[in-house]
Amino acid sequence: MNAVPAALWSDTWRGFDLRVFATGDDSPLPLAAASAVLHKSEQARAARFHFASDRERWIRCRALLRLALGERLGVNAADVRLHIQKNGKPVLEAPSAPGNPTHFNLSHSGALMALAIGSAPVGVDLECWVETLPAGEISAHAFRPEEHEAIVLHADPLRCFLELWTAKEAVMKCTGQGLSLPPPSVIVSTDGNLAVIEGAQGGFRLHSVIHPGMWVLTAAQRA
Repeated sequence: MNAVPAALWSDTWRGFDLRVFATGDDSPLPLAAASAVLHKSEQARAARFHFASDRERWIRCRALLRLALGERLGVNAADVRLHIQKNGKPVLEAPSAPGNPTHFNLSHSGALMALAIGSAPVGVDLECWVETLPAGEISAHAFRPEEHEAIVLHADPLRCFLELWTAKEAVMKCTGQGLSLPPPSVIVSTDGNLAVIEGAQGGFRLHSVIHPGMWVLTAAQRA
């Protein structure tokens, strides 16, 4: 079993393992070692990237996923059997053991990757802090009117936007629908701990972590 490199940040929430890794040149995972654990089809996909920086980040992202799953399953990273769904989402071909499935979700932004692993469906979204992001313009088109108003009136509009956006996307990913689910249909509570989908039964618990000036992460699980 291969060792997982040190994460920049890690936490546990409701039984889920949450980690943020560096995937750029500052990553502790050497590129050659990362490439070595990939399946030949993954290596072929990596070779199709036009820019070297994008290719190297993708290689490290996929290797880190394999390493973390291998750690959980007790197998070598190269032996983790992944299936790529039509929407491009990787999933395990089979549960680790009867009655003890392994679910995961990942998100990447810039030279960072977030990974959530647990025994139930989970969604995670990570967004890097970008001061030039036009938060008000995006929220005017992608959010509910009351959410847009709250963002533009907030003392820190970018922080408010990133908290809300990561919460919405984490829920959208937890459902398996991703961006095919309209962001305005995901309604987040004022305290940011719960969310519901308009017109649907049940809700979602949320866990947000904010590193001002660096990144914002939100994980979502069905309540």
